[in-house]
Amino acid sequence: MKRILITGDDGIFADGLWALADSLRRNFDILVVAPDRKQNAVGNSATVDRPFRVRKLNDIRPGVETWAIEGTPLDSIFFAAYKLAPGEISLVISGVNEGLNQNGDIYSSGTVSAAMTASMAGLPAVALSQELGIPQRLDSAISLAILLAQYAEAESWLSDLCLNINLPNLPLEAMKGIKPTRFISSGVYIDSVRADSSHGDAEHSVEGSLYWLVRQRGVAKADRHSDIWAVQNGYISITSLHTLLNRPPPPILHKLCSAIATDLWTDGC
Repeated sequence: MKRILITGDDGIFADGLWALADSLRRNFDILVVAPDRKQNAVGNSATVDRPFRVRKLNDIRPGVETWAIEGTPLDSIFFAAYKLAPGEISLVISGVNEGLNQNGDIYSSGTVSAAMTASMAGLPAVALSQELGIPQRLDSAISLAILLAQYAEAESWLSDLCLNINLPNLPLEAMKGIKPTRFISSGVYIDSVRADSSHGDAEHSVEGSLYWLVRQRGVAKADRHSDIWAVQNGYISITSLHTLLNRPPPPILHKLCSAIATDLWTDGC
């Protein structure tokens, strides 16, 4: 049996990562390799100007091979794919990320970049992200991940998988289904930089001041075919990352969507 690699940019101790690992380890051989701390929004960063340190962790889950990387999610993929388990990985799942990775987020997301790097290494890969909420639900994302793991072992048509999947923070029974979606260019969110008002006069910044990157909803409505619209309206969005890798989207995307919908809700999407 081949192994499922689990990683992500929320760090080796992330709740979403271990909720996923605990569920998959019951029926699959898993390998967990992730940064030793949060590495959010590091994008395609890799450690190339110095060596990176790795540490095997034996006390998180008995029987689960676990490695903490003093580096980025990409370093984690490289170490797992080329050093730890070359030729042994059947699927890479990056997540479950704590928060959505949609639209322009994909260019800065360490979670998405890890999946793309795995795909470039010839491995089927999925970036799996969950909308934040109170309470935070992970059960829907876990159910989907289990299905994908089963498909990866049984179906050869998933061999070229490279997907970005986002879920609303809802139970499965409250969702409307799953949609193949696309990225849109701009207008839904507005990014800005603001001074940290807790450190002096925010309106008259000086050298050494602290700043925050801030994201707000814009006035534009999301395209009905976009990943943003899907999640906002209660659907799981599934978007091909192949075009970002200069490869055509796989023709099996709609087939995969229908299979997931049938297995999760018993009717097609």
